[in-house]
Amino acid sequence: MRATTIAFALAVAAIFGSASWSSSGASLLATQAAVARSPKGRGDAVRRLSVADWFQQYDQIRHQAQMSDAEREQSRALMGQGLAASFMQSANAASDKAAASALLGRMVQRYQRASAQMSALPRIPETKKLYDGYAQYFQDAGALFSDYLKVQNNLFATDGAGNGLVGQLAQRKSDLEVLDAANKDLDSRLRGKFGVAPYAY
Repeated sequence: MRATTIAFALAVAAIFGSASWSSSGASLLATQAAVARSPKGRGDAVRRLSVADWFQQYDQIRHQAQMSDAEREQSRALMGQGLAASFMQSANAASDKAAASALLGRMVQRYQRASAQMSALPRIPETKKLYDGYAQYFQDAGALFSDYLKVQNNLFATDGAGNGLVGQLAQRKSDLEVLDAANKDLDSRLRGKFGVAPYAY
């Protein structure tokens, strides 16, 4: 059962794209904080921010939350090993679990950073629904990966209400995929409306 859980967690990780957190993320947060502290206040800063500028900052946040190509390959390899281990005893079970936990841990950190960055991103009316969608996505994804890590260490882990986590993961994964698809559809339509270049994965 543990191997199945590891494989399932890695399958969730594989739905996300590529790029990693870098020093540019800290620069983005610093810039956003400086704008928010400007003498004219946050309201004027929002009015000065164009749709194209907003998308540029938002795209950077998305890129920094994605998996690198190497991590994606690692996820696929570990997923395959985990599925095989569901039917037999694996000599590498301990190392597979450690690798899976490390990968999921990195994703938790990235989604937490992305959530903080989205909170600092100025709101503009034209992109409000997209902002809300991705703010929710990063929050839910971070929580989901965090709970996968809990289940990695304890298959009987529970939520705050005492309900088992392992039984919730499949539905939460499905809900996250639905939200992801809706966000991407809205993103595409808004880019077309405002003449913003497509998101580059």
